[in-house]
Amino acid sequence: MALDAVGNAVGNAVGTAEGQPSEAQGEATAAPWLRAEATVEPFVPGQRGPHVEALAEAARSAGVRLVVGPFGDLVEGPAEAVARALAEAVRAAFAAGASRLTVQVTREEPPEPTDA
Repeated sequence: MALDAVGNAVGNAVGTAEGQPSEAQGEATAAPWLRAEATVEPFVPGQRGPHVEALAEAARSAGVRLVVGPFGDLVEGPAEAVARALAEAVRAAFAAGASRLTVQVTREEPPEPTDA
C-alpha cells in the first residue's frame, strides 16, 4: 500500500542519522532528538476526530512525549521513536479519514538529564 511506503520512508529517513560518526571528532554522536509538529485535517474546531486521535495514539504507543494543542500536536523524543510514531500516524490517520497530514520535523539536542 502507498501509505505504508510513505510511513516506511519517514522512518528510514529519520533513522539513518542515528549513531553516525561525527565528521569533526571521528566518533559516534549521541542519538538525535526530534521535535515534530503535526496538523491533521479535516480540522473541526472543538472536535478531535478519530483521524486526529490516530496521531496521539501513535505517539503514545511509541513512548514519546505528546503535547496536544488546539490546532496541532507536538511529538518529541529520540529520533527512532519519533520516526516510528510518525510512520504509524501517517498510516492510521489516513485510514481513519484524514484528508491531509502536515508535519514539520526539527532536529534538536537531547534535553539534559535531570536528577531524580
